[in-house]
Amino acid sequence: MAIRNSIKRLQFHATKRAAGLALLLLVQGVLNASSAEEILRGNGKYNVVAAVLILIFCGIIFFLVRMDRRLSQLEKEKEGKL
Repeated sequence: MAIRNSIKRLQFHATKRAAGLALLLLVQGVLNASSAEEILRGNGKYNVVAAVLILIFCGIIFFLVRMDRRLSQLEKEKEGKL
């Protein structure tokens, strides 16, 4: 029993430390975001990043609309069979 409790305690502390480290890295990333933005603008890559993001979002929207149409068609076919 004592060994199980100590293992659970160590796992809890390891998880707590990992969460703290992740939070620290996240805060550091947010604080350095302005410098990353300046680097992208300075190199002229800011527009490329924006274009890629827009292209990705358009692709996701296209996929969702197409999936909705297919599901609607399948629902109509299923209603016709019932």
